Formats: sequence, C-alpha cells, structure tokens
Amino acid sequence: LKSTLPVSTAKMMEFQWEQRGGRVKLVEIDGVVSVGKDISVEHLLTTLKSQEAQEFERKHQERCALEWMKTQKFLERHKFDSADVNAPRVSWWGLQRTYPLHKAVMVRNWEMIDLLMKFGANPRQKYSHGRVPADYFNGHVH
Repeated sequence: LKSTLPVSTAKMMEFQWEQRGGRVKLVEIDGVVSVGKDISVEHLLTTLKSQEAQEFERKHQERCALEWMKTQKFLERHKFDSADVNAPRVSWWGLQRTYPLHKAVMVRNWEMIDLLMKFGANPRQKYSHGRVPADYFNGHVH
C-alpha cells in the first residue's frame, strides 16, 4: 500500500499522528516535529547546544562592541585618545597628565570605571600629582 502512495503521502506515513476530535495532529516529541530516521537524539541535542553557544557568543560580542563604543565616547568627550584606555591627556605645556580612569573616578561614573577596568585601564597608574584613582575614593582629594 505504501509504495502506491505519492512520495509526500509516503513520507507523512513515517510520522506519528494522533486524532483529536475530528482532526488529525502530528505528534511532537520534545519540540521536534519532523526527524528523519538517520538523525539521532544525541545529534539533535548537540546541534541545539551548538546553536545556543553560537547565539550566546554573538550576543556577547554585540555587548562587548556596545561597551567599547560607550568607552570610546567617554574618552573622546574628555579629550583622551579613544583607542587606548591608558593613554594620558597631557596639558598644553606638558607638565600635567591625567588618565581616563582618574577622570571617571573624579566624576563618579561607576559604569565607566567598570568598563575602563574591563578594557585594561591600570588602577595603579599615578597622574602628575602622584595620586592613583583609589585616592579619590579614600577622601584624600576633593
């Protein structure tokens, strides 16, 4: 009987069907509707895990790109080199140096402090007055 049916009908016979009321519905197993006989459950799980990992990595890369853009905007707004979180801003006469992390601490921009640290800002870097960013937290500088 199966060999006389059209190909699409023969393929449909391979799936499990269930009658509900006056209708027939395809039975889903773990959310997978149509699975060929040669595909194992382990292969499907591996594929799904791989897709989830790729999606996670894509979102992570997207978040990192957004965070880097925020960091660059902060650096540009405060006239630092937008490519280097450790590059100082030097006064026009060259005697004073200020670093991005010092500036973020001075203005109490907690998110930027976190981002600068994430992108490699040196928390032990002293600026021209010999202070590190932590000195601003400890109340030594107003």
